[in-house]
Amino acid sequence: MHLHLDFPGGVAGDMLLGALSDLLDDDILVGAVPDRLKLAGVHVDTTRVTRHGIQARHVRVRVGGSPPHRHLSDIIALLDTAEIPGVVRERAVAVFRSLATAEARVHGTDIESVHFHEVGADDALVDIVGTCLLVERLGVSTITGGTLPLGRGVVKAAHGHIPVPAPATVELLTGWPVEWLDQPGERVTPTGAALITTLAEARSPGSGTLVRAGYGAGTRDFEDRANLVRASLLDVGAPGRDEIVELVAVIDDATGEQPAHAAKLLLGAGALDVYYAPPAMKKGRPGWQLTVIAGPEDADALADAVLLHSGSAGLRHRRTARVVLARRWVTVKTRWGAIRIKEFDLPGGGVRAVPEFEDCRSAAQQAEVTLEQVQTAASAAYRRERGDS
Repeated sequence: MHLHLDFPGGVAGDMLLGALSDLLDDDILVGAVPDRLKLAGVHVDTTRVTRHGIQARHVRVRVGGSPPHRHLSDIIALLDTAEIPGVVRERAVAVFRSLATAEARVHGTDIESVHFHEVGADDALVDIVGTCLLVERLGVSTITGGTLPLGRGVVKAAHGHIPVPAPATVELLTGWPVEWLDQPGERVTPTGAALITTLAEARSPGSGTLVRAGYGAGTRDFEDRANLVRASLLDVGAPGRDEIVELVAVIDDATGEQPAHAAKLLLGAGALDVYYAPPAMKKGRPGWQLTVIAGPEDADALADAVLLHSGSAGLRHRRTARVVLARRWVTVKTRWGAIRIKEFDLPGGGVRAVPEFEDCRSAAQQAEVTLEQVQTAASAAYRRERGDS
């Protein structure tokens, strides 16, 4: 099974909780999250609301007193004693680690020194752990998400008045396709951004059989669009088949840095993949062939971006089919921290497991060890957890 998320109104933790509980038609599981986390005085209310004529579930986490301020180590210790499955704990730790990394970059410190404020409060804990619990209950092997809308203005936070989107949100969404709106208000919260970028991939869900869908509502009711998250469950089979677009541009007057710059911009604009190679041009001149893999819905915008940033005067545009292995994320513990592993289901059975490069690179940089050491440790930890020799 595959889970695809659409964000017409943006995303926050409570909106994801609402969409997934609506998809499962289960309010009891969400309501029990505070007890699983041993959070006294915390309650979850679920109601049915309407946003622009669409019925959806709205989840509200009620807490008493001032929100506690926690470090990442405090949150991990709390999750260690929570009554949740191991895979749920791993996913939740990965989300909080993503948040800590983003906050550390914004404030110029290391992740262990980050002092969580809003995102370490009880309601954020319920949002993150509850979402991970519902994902586990769905039993999906892959998760994808669409473009995220971003608003403008300012919002009051623990550090004072900060711009919208929040700096941590911007850090988390680097590389994710976004739509900048000329509308006031926070559309994507740091908690929502961390959940999406940690658990999902920014791509089309591909082809499959739509099983059912659920809707989660935000608290505000925007005039310009329905403030909703839609969660769609698809039976994609294994391996999955879908359609992509290949955009190919040949450039004969660019330096080596220019296609690299274009590739970075195109990936940030939603390309599924970008690569370039130096073919021999007419009369023996060196050149570059830039190839962009795009979802059909993004092809036109990416074609414009290629012509704008590559220096090419034209490009080829071809629709083609592809076969995609089902995939999912798991997290393992190493001496240098938690590392995500991407699992691929192979035809005929079996699994291929690959440590996530960015997690390994970040851990190696923080610990001042080699990238290979972290990758080897992550692979060994993965084999141990699977019981492989």
